Amino acid sequence: MKRNKKNKLKVYLFFLVFVPSLLYFRVVNFSFSNFDDVNLITDNYNLIGNLGNIPQAFTTDAFFSHRSNFYRPLQTVSFMIDAQISGQNPWAYHLTNIILLILIVIALFILLIKFGIKQEIAFLLSLLYSVHPLLTSAVCWIPARGDLFLTLFGLMSFISFINYFYSKQARYLLYHFICFLLSCLAKETAVVFPFLILAYFYFILKKERPWKEMISFLIIWCSSFLIYFLLRKSAITLNKTSSLSGIVPFIKNLPAIPITFGKIFLPLGLTTMPLFNNTSVIIGALISLFSIGMIVKYRVYKNHLLLLGALWFIGFTLPPLYYRFTIAAFSAEYFEHRTLLPMIGIFIMLGVFLHTLLIKWSSQRIIKLFIPVLIIYAFIAYIHSKDYSDPMAFFSSAIASNSNNAAALNCRGGEYLNNGELQKSLADYESAIQVCPNYSSPYFNEGGIYHEKGDDIKAEYSYSQALKYDTLYHYFNISMADNAYINLSIIKMNLKKFDEAIVILKKGLKMSPTNSDLNNNLGYAYYSTAKYDSALYAFSKAIEFQPNSVSYYTNRGLTKYSLKDYKGALADYNSVLAIDPNSAISWYNSGNTKIELNDFEGAIADLSNAIKINPKWGEAYFHRGIAYSRLYKHTESKKDLNRALELGYKGDD
Repeated sequence: MKRNKKNKLKVYLFFLVFVPSLLYFRVVNFSFSNFDDVNLITDNYNLIGNLGNIPQAFTTDAFFSHRSNFYRPLQTVSFMIDAQISGQNPWAYHLTNIILLILIVIALFILLIKFGIKQEIAFLLSLLYSVHPLLTSAVCWIPARGDLFLTLFGLMSFISFINYFYSKQARYLLYHFICFLLSCLAKETAVVFPFLILAYFYFILKKERPWKEMISFLIIWCSSFLIYFLLRKSAITLNKTSSLSGIVPFIKNLPAIPITFGKIFLPLGLTTMPLFNNTSVIIGALISLFSIGMIVKYRVYKNHLLLLGALWFIGFTLPPLYYRFTIAAFSAEYFEHRTLLPMIGIFIMLGVFLHTLLIKWSSQRIIKLFIPVLIIYAFIAYIHSKDYSDPMAFFSSAIASNSNNAAALNCRGGEYLNNGELQKSLADYESAIQVCPNYSSPYFNEGGIYHEKGDDIKAEYSYSQALKYDTLYHYFNISMADNAYINLSIIKMNLKKFDEAIVILKKGLKMSPTNSDLNNNLGYAYYSTAKYDSALYAFSKAIEFQPNSVSYYTNRGLTKYSLKDYKGALADYNSVLAIDPNSAISWYNSGNTKIELNDFEGAIADLSNAIKINPKWGEAYFHRGIAYSRLYKHTESKKDLNRALELGYKGDD
């Protein structure tokens, strides 16, 4: 009998591994989505590609930007390990997500059994969970890694807690500490687990266990929180603004609760970047009322485990609602992968409900009920997974779900642009602007297209509109706003509107005073209007923030030359040559400066180096001819001046 039970358990575990593997095996061939994974992985591959940077995962935010509030060290370390396996190819990143889902399914199966739910029911629920369409996002979208880790280690910490109380083995205290700490390092929502564990202890264990036995766990939780807090504090210096977190965002996000609940039972309208809609809210509310009716009908409301499931769902659903992106209303107002953990609460409640049904129904009847649901859910999940196959599918899915998703239109426009489909790209940008006229990004992207086409008038308008709104300054995307100031200033200077460029660049520097390109462009605008002292200051600031730029030293050298500070100019040209000894323009500038310093031999040597690098540079021959003439080497001088004429250079005006 015991052997049969063990064999049955092996069969259950086999299917819990096999079914999700079969469902999601093709995902390993999917691309990156280019939505967050670009910022997390591809843009930072120079960092995540080196395991030596693992300590940095604990000392900065998830985007390595020092600008966001997202602290996900466990996720970052896992990306580093993936990078060692497949480099910049996404297959290993996708495979890790699939493996994590399978481990979560097994952990859920074990936890349900620990909760006293019959093994057959625990298996069916875990199997249903493994194919649930709402979890497709968590598996197929690589940036959902944090929620996968949170769920896995949270479940394991709960299991180790129960194991300790029924075995009294100290090793389970250690396991609990490790798992709970890892869940904290996965995502801050782990703070909910101690409250759920206390609720479980109070409602289920307190009759047979004294409260003093909880002291060890209180110490573990406090220690874990302290470690997490200290690490996060050293890594995150940016505080969330009141417009992004608090009661107002919470109220705006409340529709996520009925929508999420409804999609757990009726997983329709799934998409990659979901927005709220009244239909989903109504369906969710009706399903909630129906669920309450069923609980009352079958009199399971007195079961404490049912209460724990309800607390689990609410406990993990509410915290994310307190944060809302500035562009949420036209981007994504909730994420399907975030149901990964709250859904377990519903499955705990289902376990209680089905356990009660066994009194009136046979196991065969329940299995017959489950099989079609399993097949339908698996089919929906399989179809939905295709939406994550590549960036075009990802953003097209969001647009198909809601044509007013301006962020998805903007992102798809970028994909069309990358594919060389310029007109489709502009069409998506225009659609995004029509949907949301105060959304900066499509204006910015249009400006880039028009600038490349040489239409600076349209580029000027697009960049000006982009800067008219503040949605460019979107958590880790501050660089886009800086680039808008930089690009618009370039357009203004191309159109000889130097004073307007100066005004724009000063505004940009108020936002990002340490941006070297903004300072450099400001210096160039001042230089072009002969405000050399102001230009010198701006170029010096650019060099201060980026001391290894050839162009910054060159620009400051030219400014010093205009101020007749020839020694200072020569020092800057020497700095350039120390960085890039093959810079022909720097040898040329150095040679010209030495002529002004009456170092004609040195000028000839430098100009000769410039000519060696660029043998057809008429200007360099001309000035070397001047240097020769100052040394009364008339033959050499005449030869160089003639060569300059042959190359089309007739001398300085």
